[in-house]
Amino acid sequence: MGKATKLSATSTSTPQPYDVTFAYAGAPPNATVLQLICFRLSVTVAGNFAASVGHCGGNPTSAAVYTVYKNGSVIGSVTVSTGGAFAFATTGGASVSFVAGDTLSVLTPVSDATLSSVTITFAGTR
Repeated sequence: MGKATKLSATSTSTPQPYDVTFAYAGAPPNATVLQLICFRLSVTVAGNFAASVGHCGGNPTSAAVYTVYKNGSVIGSVTVSTGGAFAFATTGGASVSFVAGDTLSVLTPVSDATLSSVTITFAGTR
């Protein structure tokens, strides 16, 4: 007869990537909430939205600031420079956690004649 071997499963809780993408083709409307996401899972974004990325089809004539909200409260911003570079900031540089039912929304900047086709991907983990 063979010898019985006891196997034990060890669960490691390695964070998995979870991206949240905001995109708008064309010129964004003036100061309008365009993205509203209701989370189904718990997700955390790192301080200053680390590892998040952005792209625009047309650079703004002056810096364009998108305001980011969690459940209606400001948690940060995304600034697009006249050169098309994206700068991400969270309030106090802190990470932000979402749980099921929380919302994330993005408010567009004041109208800009040349800003267009903006895509922002927030890098999170779950």
